[in-house]
Amino acid sequence: MIIRYEKELVELSRSGARYLIIGSTALNAHGYIRATVGLDILPDLDSENLDKIFNVLKNSSYLKKEKPNNDYLMFIKDNTSEIFLLTIPSIKFEEWVSRKLAFSIKDVEIPVASVEDLLYLKKSTNRLKDLYDITILECLNESKEDKEIQEYLDKFKKRTPYQRLEIMSEFIDSCLNFMTPKGKEIFKQIRLEGISEN
Repeated sequence: MIIRYEKELVELSRSGARYLIIGSTALNAHGYIRATVGLDILPDLDSENLDKIFNVLKNSSYLKKEKPNNDYLMFIKDNTSEIFLLTIPSIKFEEWVSRKLAFSIKDVEIPVASVEDLLYLKKSTNRLKDLYDITILECLNESKEDKEIQEYLDKFKKRTPYQRLEIMSEFIDSCLNFMTPKGKEIFKQIRLEGISEN
């Protein structure tokens, strides 16, 4: 799997820092290809662990910026790379880690939040733009054992970005078969809004 921020993720894991990838990069790891600029991370909020993460980012030339809100710490490099650390004390990190997915970059394990936990985050934001992601994640979560769904996810391996878009279109059509009437209505609403904006 080739993703942006590979170098930073490898360095974080090699440092022994405890974290999980969340946000759009995590969606990509679960087979839902989603464009992203920044990297979202859920860290263990232990002070020693945060120091490890801060040191890795500092050594990678990231600068800490003013908080965009109370739930995130923001780091930026050259105005082109952004890393956000989610800092919500109520999230039980150990429980999230027990449900994690992992993939490897250069033989280094990269931990990713589960579909279940990504759904929790998406639903807590109450943003219209997250409703589309929620419908897809719910499809993945409820149909993860379904052979038809798994067949579409497997097609993503070793495909070009253009081929992935074609496969994603097939996958979305398949997901629609599993959605509730409310989910289909939300999907339709977002699609219509996207068309009207173009």
